[in-house]
Amino acid sequence: MRLLLAEDDIYSFVISISEGRMNTESIIKWIKSHTTKKD
Repeated sequence: MRLLLAEDDIYSFVISISEGRMNTESIIKWIKSHTTKKD
């Protein structure tokens, strides 16, 4: 599994978490939507 992320995406994601705007469920959804599984 590898991450397909732009630095801006990571930055805004971290900001969202640190400001408490994302709960665990939305974090998991975000990660899933930004990852791909390569076998």
